[in-house]
Amino acid sequence: MGPRVRRSVITATLCLLAAAGCVRSPAVGPRVQESLFRDGVRAFHQGTPEGYRRAADAFRSAAAIEPDNCAYTLHLAQALVFLSDEHRSNWEAYESDRSEAMRAANANTCPAEAGFKARLEALLEPEADAETLRRLVLANPDSAMDWVAYWRAASGRQAVEGRGEIAPEDPERLHAESALVQHAVGRFYRRIGETERAEASFRRALTLNPSHFRSFLELGHIAFGNESPLAETLYGEVVRRAPGFLEGRRALGAYYEAIDETEAAIAEYRAAIEANPDYHPAHFSLGVLLLDLERPDEAEPHMRRVVRLDESNADAYYHLGNIQFDRQRYLWARIQYEVALAWRPGHANAEYGYGRAARELGDMDEALARFGRVVELAPNSPEGYFARGSVRSVLEDYPAAVSDYAMATRTGEQQILQTDSRIRQASGRDSRVARAERRRLEERKADLEQLVSYAVQNRAAVETYLRQLERYQDDRQRASGGQ
Repeated sequence: MGPRVRRSVITATLCLLAAAGCVRSPAVGPRVQESLFRDGVRAFHQGTPEGYRRAADAFRSAAAIEPDNCAYTLHLAQALVFLSDEHRSNWEAYESDRSEAMRAANANTCPAEAGFKARLEALLEPEADAETLRRLVLANPDSAMDWVAYWRAASGRQAVEGRGEIAPEDPERLHAESALVQHAVGRFYRRIGETERAEASFRRALTLNPSHFRSFLELGHIAFGNESPLAETLYGEVVRRAPGFLEGRRALGAYYEAIDETEAAIAEYRAAIEANPDYHPAHFSLGVLLLDLERPDEAEPHMRRVVRLDESNADAYYHLGNIQFDRQRYLWARIQYEVALAWRPGHANAEYGYGRAARELGDMDEALARFGRVVELAPNSPEGYFARGSVRSVLEDYPAAVSDYAMATRTGEQQILQTDSRIRQASGRDSRVARAERRRLEERKADLEQLVSYAVQNRAAVETYLRQLERYQDDRQRASGGQ
């Protein structure tokens, strides 16, 4: 039998064995799911929504081939958590990804993966157990993803459960080839004030993945904080690379607003809203800007959209109250302030608005109580003292009114001095941000000077009245004694 004939026989035999199930087809061999898993890990660490999506698809396919492999199902759950967080940041539907992540996390129990499962449970829970994550990173200081989860949980806290912040010995070496991890390291450094190291971490992330738009965003924030015009370029790069990432557009809008390019800011906020009408952060930013520009009729629909989408947004209710107050619809204004205070009881501005509305409605006792609350919440606010003094004058509590006007004058003068100092600081900085800040500070100073002037005049008027009243009473007593 020649070589060619033997090869034909062998090939035919292998084909028959494969058909009979005696030889495993390479399409379902162990190397296939392992390759899918490796591809998924690489995609996940790109740190972008598209990377998370590709990672989830790869892990899902690997798990379909080998459903009992905990690594596949747990990595699937992790990728879906990060993907759902991207959807949620855009105010898009994320529940289906979250639900699949929970099912994958609970699909099997593997004692060897207990730490991974604990991390997943913390990532899935909005109010993560920070102490559990703290124990995880202390037990596994080389686990980059444990640190990422810990930093996420701690990002909104000054300290974790009253304890000091902890950090790895060398954060930059945590999974140095992962854009996702290097971005998290950069955010950690920003949080503790080490801006230069943060910037280096974000640049490492971009070296690993030039499309990592969140690192461009963070670099934009650093440039914005330094009042650098580079912020516009960096935010613009976010918008260019990820036009569907709405936080990028809002950041660019905020930058334009800070340099007084209000129409450009409005355009960015509107672009974010056009991309997703349910993206309430852009509605809120646009509404506040339109109110600052004295365009309340345009601002109102955006604020109303905010409270429909985010009913706990106390600031939006406060602004709606101001819109109604300026229309002299004081009862409606008071309702909006009341709702704001229900969501945030310590909202000093809402208390002040409520007091003004109550005063206009003739409820002086309520107005007095509300302005008293403003003074408690903001003891350095001249507006609170002045407003309470005006109510006390109406209630004929003149000595207390004099005291309030004196405090309004004193705190107002202190605020003017502080504002002057900030104006000088802004004048010493040569940037568009500083020039715009100076303009706003000068407007604030003019308002304070007017308030102090009114407080001085009102105090003088009340003191004059009290002296006249005292002379009148003295005259009456002398006349009565003479009889």
